[in-house]
Parts: sequence; structure tokens; C-alpha cells
Amino acid sequence: MATAAGRSLNSFPFPTALINPSRIRSYLLRLPLFTRFVLLVATVFWLLELQTVWSVIEWGSLQPSKIGIFTGGMYRLNTFAFIHLGFFHLFFNLVCLIPLLERFEAEYGTLVTFALFMGPLAQIPAVLYIIVDYAVLGWDTPVVGASMWIFLLFAIESIKTWRSNPTLSIGDVSIPTWIWPIVLCVVTSILLSNTSFLGHACGVLIGYAWGLGYIRFLAPPEKVLRWIEGKLNLLARLPHYVSVDQKTSFIPSFDSPRLEFSIAMSTVVFDLCMPSMACDHVNATIVSKIKERRKSVSPGHSDFVQYTCLDCPVSGSFAYLGLHFKKSQHGFAISSMSVYCGQCNDLIYHPSITGVPATAKKRKLAQYHDEEESTMAANTSARPCGREGVRGLFNLGETCYMNAVLQMMVHNPLLASYFLGMGHPVHLCPISRDQDKKNESDSEDEELVTEKTEQKTCVACGMTDVFSDITMADLPGPAHAVNLLFASWKNIPHMSGKQQQDAQEWFIKVVEKLHEAVSPASSNRSHCDCFFHKVFYGRHNSEVSCYKCHTTSTTQEEYSFIPLDFKKQARRKKKQSVDDVKSKAVVIPSVGECLKAYTAAESLSAEQYTCRNCDAPQPASKRVRIRKLPAILCLHVKRFGMKISNGSLMQEKYEGRIDFPLVLDMAPYTADPKGLAHKLMYDLECVVVHQGDHAHAGHYFAFCKEGGKWFRFDDEIVSATTLEDVMRQEAYLLFYSLRSIGKG
Repeated sequence: MATAAGRSLNSFPFPTALINPSRIRSYLLRLPLFTRFVLLVATVFWLLELQTVWSVIEWGSLQPSKIGIFTGGMYRLNTFAFIHLGFFHLFFNLVCLIPLLERFEAEYGTLVTFALFMGPLAQIPAVLYIIVDYAVLGWDTPVVGASMWIFLLFAIESIKTWRSNPTLSIGDVSIPTWIWPIVLCVVTSILLSNTSFLGHACGVLIGYAWGLGYIRFLAPPEKVLRWIEGKLNLLARLPHYVSVDQKTSFIPSFDSPRLEFSIAMSTVVFDLCMPSMACDHVNATIVSKIKERRKSVSPGHSDFVQYTCLDCPVSGSFAYLGLHFKKSQHGFAISSMSVYCGQCNDLIYHPSITGVPATAKKRKLAQYHDEEESTMAANTSARPCGREGVRGLFNLGETCYMNAVLQMMVHNPLLASYFLGMGHPVHLCPISRDQDKKNESDSEDEELVTEKTEQKTCVACGMTDVFSDITMADLPGPAHAVNLLFASWKNIPHMSGKQQQDAQEWFIKVVEKLHEAVSPASSNRSHCDCFFHKVFYGRHNSEVSCYKCHTTSTTQEEYSFIPLDFKKQARRKKKQSVDDVKSKAVVIPSVGECLKAYTAAESLSAEQYTCRNCDAPQPASKRVRIRKLPAILCLHVKRFGMKISNGSLMQEKYEGRIDFPLVLDMAPYTADPKGLAHKLMYDLECVVVHQGDHAHAGHYFAFCKEGGKWFRFDDEIVSATTLEDVMRQEAYLLFYSLRSIGKG
């Protein structure tokens, strides 16, 4: 923050050799929406200052005597941060501000960041400055610039670092990490005389208050944000908008080694991304280690370890990512505990990566050899690998629709047995092996990077990774589904990109791709005998009978879900309740009523059906007869339709509960219910709920049963719940599992 009295900053030769236009362009293009807004507005104000007719600094500076509740000038509490004294003042402030503001927006979302920096986080430090400068000291110093925000954000980051690393050792001296913003504030005031120490200090103080949690109540509640995003559907579709579901919410607490490790990993990646293209992290002490490592790494290592670029959703093998970085000028990729540098063309080492996990308390029994029995009993877990309870899934950017469906799959014993029991061996998958071979054959041709990123990736391999990651005993925190997301993007192009999708549509498409992954050559799907066809697909007959000639035409079709006409049944029950004057019961349609209506005969008018036997349009009746049921039955509650509003066609959502049973007998809805020697009993396994007004907006979460108990899975947040709470939900998808395999 500079005083408005000093209008010039000394120039100095800029190190042009370090400028990489492609890296700068790539960085600016991925900035989130509010960060872009700040960059644009600050630049516009600087351009306006070039004219001589009107003084932007005089109009918008933070000058205490010109600000008052009744005298006006309150807008200055917001405008001063966007105004700068010159190009170099603007340039250096933006260089410092953009990375910090980008991290804040990614953590809290665009809407929260906008509300805070157009409100309390801008106005509270400004008011504090006015009180001290004008009321206490008796000065009237006008200030401009974004440095108050810079020091505020720097103080927030220092508190985060202090929680995981309380001190920084320099020689024999240990310095608290939270003190660095104050040190920088003092040093800046000494080196640059026309800066405001008081303004910087006010930013640091409010940053400390936010970082310690004292003023976080000023952030808008998440329910309000979801309501706003649901009402303003186009808001979430804006490019680079970070929605409530897309934000990281990275640091909720620091009570476990797992969280400490996650924080350390993010700090490491941030620190490694900050240096220039010269790769300053590769010092003389590890260059020799890198060379030796290159000699020792086996050629097949890159074929099985998948890395994900930190700048884009591209993922691939060790060799493939090297090609990708040469083409795109992206810098880093990460996989598990390894960080790959595109400039070094090798894995790089940081002591925080291996240091933090060493503090974890739980270890496998085999790792202890010389310990006493009491120590072993206190520090080991008796549970072996396998299903380790419940874990959430990180939201990777509007991926709650995927997370809700994945939780159903992960907690289904049949699917868990398949994927954890090598039902789809990743190392033997023909799709992945063909992709690796093509990558190797094209490894010398940089022009093929763009083409190779369009190759299909195996969805079954991605699903196997999810089951493996989510059941790992040493990782109790949330898991991620990066590989599966990337595979689904490649295989389902119209559902790719960071935008909300319909959970039911994604489920259908992913099931199709799972079938194709294990039976790529199967042309006759009606007689397919693969695992996924038995689990997810059923068959029914669609029968149409002509009223005139009584000819019946039958079409056999397969299905992966049964639609429940929620709105139609709700209207029918409402009409019945209106006819019954004495009835005061709430109109709640049931799954049984919807299934009965689905399999009942319905009339078709002559305009809707042409009889082949009569060779003319004829009225007819149509009905669906279920011939085969899947092991996992998906019931889709049709909650979305279209309506005309103000002359335009718009989507509408049908609100309200549907009564669904814990145990569902599907025998009455089959083609020959009386001929069955047994009942077809299905148990409720998962309920997917949608919040919002549109299928492609809002938020999805799921209720799943694990170990006889019900849990709510809201992305990475997992909480125990009651059966009563589950039954009160307005279900969008219902998943039932066949109680006895072989009866479907």
C-alpha cells in the first residue's frame, strides 16, 4: 500500500530472460473468476489514470477526511485497493496478490470470495486504518493499492503454516512462522519509504483474525450459497467460476497425521510451483542423486504409475507426461507421494513429503521387529487390508453427481468383491496396454501429444483405482477419483468438463462403458453374459395391442433403470384426496404405486400408433412386462420436466417425498408373478438426493448403508445418520440389491 502523495516508484531492469510467455498465458487462463475480476478492474483503473481530465487517485483513494456515513465517500472503502500510483506499483502488487487470492478463491469459492473482499475483508481493515490514522493519530493520509489485501492474505497463509509447522529454524534460532507477515511489513516500510506501515499492519491484523477463526462467521452460510447458485443457474456455468461444490475447503482441522500430510503436500506443491523455469529446487546436493536414480528406475515403472498434471486434467505415464510438458509448458504432475518436475524430467524430493507420514501412529504389525509387546499393541491396528469403514470423496470440480453414485458402488458388496478381487486386472487390461504401447511408440514425436490426449482410457481401470484407494487402511481421509473422472471424460465427451451433470445420466453412461471395457467385441447385448450385464441390466417386453384387430407386437428391450412417474402419481393421489372430503392425509406417492403404473396398460390414440396388420393408424393399448431383473436395481424418480414460462421453455423440478420401502418385492411387477416359486426381495442400499432446481445444477449427495448402519456422504464429508432421516429424504435415485443372487 502506497501513500497517495508519492506518485513514482524507482524503475529497475526487469530480468526478461526469466519471462516465458506460454507459462504466463497458461497461468492467466486458469485463474478463477473473481481473481480475474480484480486483475481486470485494477488494470482499467490504471489505464484511466493515464488521462489528465479526471484524477482516479483523488476520486477513489482511502482518505479518512473524505469518508463518512452521512457525508458520503463510503465507496472509497472498496475502490482504494484497485487504484495504483503507476505501472510498477500495479505490477508488483498484482504479482504478489494474484497467487494468494487464487488460493483463497479455490478454497472458499467465487461467491464467498466476492462477498468477503467486496465486504468485510476489504472494509474492516480500511475502517481500522481510518480510526487509527485519523481519530487516534490525528493524521489524514490518503492511501491506495492492493497491498493491504496482500498482507491480509499473507497473514492467513502464515496461520495455516503455523498450525502444521509452528517454527522455522535458522541455525540455532527457532522463529515462529506466524511472525513473518510482521517482519515483511517492517522490511517493506524500511525499503520503500512511500508505503504505509499502518495500512499493511491493519491488513495483517485482520488476516490473523480470519486465520484464527475469530471472524469467519462473516462468511455467508453454505446453504445460502447453494440456494443462490440454484436460483441463478447461469452463475455456476460461468467460465472459471468456483462453485460451492468445486471449492476445496482444504483445512478443516489439524488433529490427524493424515491432515498434516495433506497440508504439507499442498505446501510442497505450492513452493515447487513458485520458482522460475530454471528449476531452483534442483540444487547441487541432489543432482547426482537424480542421475543415479535414472539409472536405477526400471523401464516398466512408467507403465503402471499414473501421474496427473497440476495445470490441466491430462494424466498418463511417466514418459507421456514428459512429452505433455514439452508441448504445453506445464510444470508439475503428482501421483501419490511423488512430485514430477517437467523441467528436470524426473521425480523431485522434498523432506516434508517423507517426514510427515513418519509421524503417523498406526503401522502394520510386520513393520515392528524389536519393539516391546505393549508398544506394538498400542501402535498397531488389528484390522487387515480390505473394507475399512467409510470414506468421503473429494469434489474435483462440480463432481458431486459422480461422488454420490460412486458411494453406492463402493458400498455394494457384489461390486466390491469384483473390483477388489481382481475382477478387472489393470495390468492385463487390453485398453490400457494398447494405450501404453501407443504412447511408447509415439514418445519421440512431440506433435502427437494433443492427439494422444484424446485417446480413450479404460473406465473399468478407473473404477478399480477408486475401490483400491477408498479401501486403503493407511488413508483414513477422503479419497479421490481423478483417474475415473478422466476416463469418463474421454469416453463420454458430452459429459466432460468442470460442470454439473445429471447423476442418473452419468450412472447409465458409466455402466455402459464398464460393459464395453470387459466385453468390447460383444455385438449382441441382449445375450451378453458379462459381469456388469448381470449386475446392472434387466430385460422387459414392450407390448402394443391393436384395439381393432387385436394383433400384439412385442419388442424386447434391456434397461439399466426403471423410471418412476412421480408427478403423475402425485396428481392422481391429490385428486383422490380431493374427492375424499374427509381425508386430511398428506399426498405422498409410493414406489409400489409408481411401479404398478409403470407395468399397467395405457391407451394410445390413433395418432400415436400405426398398426402393421391394419396398415393404418389405430387406437391401441401398451404395457411393459418385466422379464428379467438385475442384481442391482436402480429406480429413477422423474423429478424434472419442462414448462412454458414467459413464452420460453424452461426446466422445472417436482418437489416432494416419495414413499420408498426398505425391502422391495419385485415379483408382483414381473411378467408372470403367479408362476414364481419365490419372491424377488430387494434390500435398499443407497438413496441419492438432489438439491436445487435443475438436474445440471444444484448439489447431489447420497445415503448408503455400511455394516448395518446408515451414513450420509456429502463429497468429502461423511456423517452417521439414522434410518428415520434416510426415509424422510426426497429421493432422486434409489438403489436396491437382490437379496439372493440367481433369482433375478
